[in-house]
Amino acid sequence: MKDRGQVFSGELLIAYVVFTLVLIIVVYLWGNTVKDILESEDTYELEKRAVDVSEKLIRTSGSPETWNRTNVYSVGLVNDSRHLNEDKMLDFVYLMSPTEYENSCGGGISNYECNKHLTGVGVYNFYFIMEYLNDSTVSINGQSCTTGKQPENEKNKVTMTRTGLLNTTIVRTKTVVWR
Repeated sequence: MKDRGQVFSGELLIAYVVFTLVLIIVVYLWGNTVKDILESEDTYELEKRAVDVSEKLIRTSGSPETWNRTNVYSVGLVNDSRHLNEDKMLDFVYLMSPTEYENSCGGGISNYECNKHLTGVGVYNFYFIMEYLNDSTVSINGQSCTTGKQPENEKNKVTMTRTGLLNTTIVRTKTVVWR
């Protein structure tokens, strides 16, 4: 009588189980790696945008250089790098107010939603606050120097802090950019 091989042996079953487990682990690790890479790219883009917006506000005069609420193409809060302009600051607070609705967009859209593109923030949201070094909020002519949409329980946000001069006083600006 001739010996015949078995169609289904124990070694085949063990090899199949080991191969399946290795395949499952590789797919799981691959998925986690891809997720981590995408999150890192999102965080990098968010940080880059936060730096760009905060630098633009504190270092540039905007476009045109003597912009106001009616003729602005790009906002900047200074006349010279880091020397903040009170009039531009007040116009900026008004233009980016989430509670004001006097704008060219119409349709019940807030000034913030209508004008946030002027900051270069893109698809992100931002909140801006100007403070004295003792952490109290700066007020100009009775107007608090905070504007934008305040984040609420956002996990993915970046805060950029810059210093500048308002008249002869050193102030700190904080720009929070979030998705």
